[in-house]
Amino acid sequence: MKMRRASVAVPWFDKPCAYYDAILPLRVLLLKMHNPKVYRLVSLLMDHKENLEEAAKKHRQRIVDFIRKSLRLAQDFSYGQSPKRQMTYLFQIK
Repeated sequence: MKMRRASVAVPWFDKPCAYYDAILPLRVLLLKMHNPKVYRLVSLLMDHKENLEEAAKKHRQRIVDFIRKSLRLAQDFSYGQSPKRQMTYLFQIK
């Protein structure tokens, strides 16, 4: 994140913070760049996105926006529908 000059300040530590929801998807996305072999194994997992309710879809979209905009990773990850990609269903590596 330093290369992108992204700064994220956690507003509180005594209750859940929405920023933490981005940790798993971000780690999976970074695997695609830094450890493709492990990423391929993770990508075999089912994402069950066809069963998501509207609220869950909106929540995932907020995570996508946070990673792309707040963390300034839009140039690395673009939107795309990639079937069978656990937690990365809205991302593709550019």
